[in-house]
Order: sequence, then C-alpha cells, then structure tokens
Amino acid sequence: MNTELANMNPNYVQAWHTAGPISIFAFISYFLLYLLGHQGQPHVVSKFYMIKKLTMLKWAALISAATYGITVLLWFVGLYSKVMVERGMMEAPASPDLVAPMFITQFFSPVVAGLIFAAVMAAIMSTSEAFLLVASSAIVRDLYQQIIKKGEQLPAKKELALSRLVTLGVILLTVLLSLNPPDLVGWLGNASWGIFVASLVPVLSIGIWWKRATRPAAIWSASLGFLTSFGLYILKVKEVYVPQLDTGAIALIVSTVTLIAVSFLTRPEPNERFDNAMSDRVSEDARAS
Repeated sequence: MNTELANMNPNYVQAWHTAGPISIFAFISYFLLYLLGHQGQPHVVSKFYMIKKLTMLKWAALISAATYGITVLLWFVGLYSKVMVERGMMEAPASPDLVAPMFITQFFSPVVAGLIFAAVMAAIMSTSEAFLLVASSAIVRDLYQQIIKKGEQLPAKKELALSRLVTLGVILLTVLLSLNPPDLVGWLGNASWGIFVASLVPVLSIGIWWKRATRPAAIWSASLGFLTSFGLYILKVKEVYVPQLDTGAIALIVSTVTLIAVSFLTRPEPNERFDNAMSDRVSEDARAS
C-alpha cells in the first residue's frame, strides 16, 4: 500500500505533507484539538461525572488504549481506498463521506460490515445522548435555576419533569433544523469541536487543578476562547482570513494565555471547595497506598 501511494504522490506516506493541506500546521492543529482538546468536549466530560466509583478509573487508560488501537485501523480505509481506486478495483467515491461505507460494503463480509455499521450507530446514539444531557442540564440548571430563579433549588420531581420537557424540545428543534439546515448550523457543526476546545479546555484542565487560577480569569478565558474560535472560523469560511493553523487551535492558545495572565493580574480567592477536594484526594491516595 505504501509503495503504491508513494508512486502516486510521495507526500501520501509522510507524517505531514511538504505541500498541500496536510502540512506541519495541520499536524500541530490536530495535536492541540484532538489530543489535548478531547478533555474539553462536554459529551466526554459528562461521562466522567457519571462514574459511580472513582476506583473504576484505574482501568480507563488500559481500556482507552486498547479500543483506540482497534478503532484507529479505520483510518487505513482511506489509504486502501486510494489504492483500490487507482487499481480499478473500486469505484471513485462521489464524496469523501462515502469512502468508508463503500470500502466496508465492498471488501468486508456482510456480517462484519453489519457489526461495523451497528457500532457506528451505537457511537452516534451514545454521543447524541450525552449532548442532550448536557443541553438539558445547561438550560435547566444554569439558565433557569441560577439566572431566572436566582439559585432557587427545585424539587427533584419538578426538575426531572422540566429536564425531560427541555430534552424533548431540543430533539424537536434539532429535527426541524436537520430537515432544511441553514448555512449557520453547518458552520457551527464544523467549528463546534474547536469552539468547545477553546472555551473549556484551559478552564477544566488548568483552572480546576491550579489553585492560583481565579474566577475572572476563567470567565475571560472561556469568553475570549469562544469569541476567537467562532470569529476566526467565520472569517475562514468567508475567506477573509485563512490562517495556516486551525482556528480552534489558535483560539485554544489565546484562551490558555488569557487564563494564566489574568490569574496573575487578579487577586487570588480562597476556595473552600478546592481545599476540601484536595484534602479528600490526599486521604484517598493515602488509604490506597
């Protein structure tokens, strides 16, 4: 496969292209967005909050590495498809989105293809469920309870009923938008990963663990991260400004620098929850050892 790809274009077998879209800047962008940025995705973070026993996390690295090692093989489908099209053994896909489905249905047995497509649907359902949970929680807890009700605690049954109603509303709105999606929704879909990365990664990764981090720094970091990522992406789509580094990666750098700089420029605040959490963690580590 590598030999035939190299004969087509030597760049195809390089870690990054010396010319073309997969440059060293794309390589750096991928690292910032999908390696460091994974921990800023709401549907991923919410899964950790759902863990009942923290001792289960000791298996997380092993399970993640094993499953990643298997699923990453799917990336080779694109490379193999390139070779198969060149050999004339596979029809050229009309869209890049069709590469994997065409390759799987043509070169895999029906049983294996069915398992793969079922796994994809399961992953889609799991991610959709997580986003629905995050959306309903944000609307009910953050907007309704904290802002409209000014922190008033709702009865458990009322909160559950309201969450279900909001979830249904989000589903209906999503269905309506998907029937005839405007361009803006498409932009948000493409840019959403970078927006979440820039808005949440510094706050969740640095702010929670760094005692010197302050509330104003978190607000400025998340706000500038969101505005920078969203603004740069619109400029990129409109071809007003097309940076070599991904817009989300640039915004992540901006929000990280902002969090650190504003933290040093503002007065540190005592945080009882932070101190208690750290003391509890030390106690757990001592018991475990």
